[in-house]
Order: sequence, then C-alpha cells, then structure tokens
Amino acid sequence: MDEKLRQHLIDYKIRNRQKRFVANFTDTTNIDEFLDNLAKELNDGADLIIFKTSAPTGISLNAAKKAKLLAGEFDATFLIYDRADIAFLTDADGVILDKNSISPSEAGKILGHDAIILME
Repeated sequence: MDEKLRQHLIDYKIRNRQKRFVANFTDTTNIDEFLDNLAKELNDGADLIIFKTSAPTGISLNAAKKAKLLAGEFDATFLIYDRADIAFLTDADGVILDKNSISPSEAGKILGHDAIILME
C-alpha cells in the first residue's frame, strides 16, 4: 500500500475511535490501582489506550507490558506517548511523538513499517 494512503487510513482509524483513555503512569503510581483503573476504562468501552509515563525506564517498561496485555484482552489499540523504545519493547501498536521527540522516520526504523506513528 502506498505510504501516504496507509498514513491516511491510520489517521482515520485513530480519529474515529469511540473512546480514548490516557493512562498516566509515574514513579509513585501504584501498579495495581493503575491496572484496575485501566481495566475499568477498557470495560467501559475504551478502545484506544495512550500510555504516558514519567517514571524511570525499567518501572515504565514493566507497567507498559502489563497495560499492553490488558489492552490486548479488550482488543484496544495501544500507543505509547513519546517513547519509541518502550513501544518497541512492549510490541505496542505505535507511538505518539511530540515536537521534541525523535523524527517519525527514526521511530519507523525502531518500530517497523507497520507501526502507527502519529505526531501530536
């Protein structure tokens, strides 16, 4: 599929999700409470999960792996905010980059051509 057409299709699918949930994780977040809240949102119909973290990489990776598994049980799209490394290691569906992030082409090299790569 043509890259421009593929990106248009991805953008359309993301815009038309019914319910998005931004899962904020910090180094003081209780992992069990975090996962309980995520499960509640998924059960209530969230079909796009955006995992944002400010915790150290090891702690973030552990939480992201668990959140990805949970999102998968509900067939929700799982994106990582601004951390292509964590997106790669958790096999996330993609990443959302901001203006201070790595370039989309660099993210594509890390995540592969099938990953969803969005700019904020």
